[in-house]
Amino acid sequence: GPQLAAATVTQLTGIPIDHVLYVGFAGFQSVVDAIGGVRLCLPEAMTDPLTALDLPAGCQTLDGKQALSYVRTRHQPCDRIPDFARIARQQQFLRAVIAKALTPSEVASLPTLIPDILGNLVVDAGLNPAELAYLAGRLQGIGSGNADFRVVPTYPAWEGTKSVVKAVEPDATRLYRRLLAGEDLGDLGKLLLQTAPSPAVIRVSFSSSPRNARAMSTNHPYCAVLSYRSMNLTISRAASMGMPS
Repeated sequence: GPQLAAATVTQLTGIPIDHVLYVGFAGFQSVVDAIGGVRLCLPEAMTDPLTALDLPAGCQTLDGKQALSYVRTRHQPCDRIPDFARIARQQQFLRAVIAKALTPSEVASLPTLIPDILGNLVVDAGLNPAELAYLAGRLQGIGSGNADFRVVPTYPAWEGTKSVVKAVEPDATRLYRRLLAGEDLGDLGKLLLQTAPSPAVIRVSFSSSPRNARAMSTNHPYCAVLSYRSMNLTISRAASMGMPS
């Protein structure tokens, strides 16, 4: 269960986990709907019959059902390591949620939304909902740039017939130690192997030279856009978060 998952994370990283909240598929949809949907901008249309994903290109507000399909998909044309690509999209989605939640109008209403949101989450017995409402009120004046996303540096491998993920050392251990010490993380955990940078952790500047636009092992336009973005970027700092799989 969730407590064992938390204990495993602590055993692996040395980072203590004080409280646990998690959300199922239905709860995730309800949470997104409770905050009025989440706005995302997609450079190309995205489809995936396995998750019922069918989104047009352009900026749009995703409802709970659409959002769940988006964060679950791992079958896009340029997903060279599907699970890693899905993590990058989940970071993008969380960044969009945070950006919306931290607008002045949303911050003001967050304390009143806490009961509806918590009603769709599974919360450990030691976490007081009143504390969450207090923390929500303290978000006034904080920008989305203060949210930091990281992933443990890993690479896919095989152990016999089992597909596994192994840590890249010494980078993984360095990331754990810096998190524990509250130190600057530098570029640790910014990027995933063979995966385009998540929009959640990059700031993009575009070059006018067409030779900078390169597709990642495919001519699909979406892959070309992601690769183009990765050519000219300024990395911002980021913390790890989980999503439905």
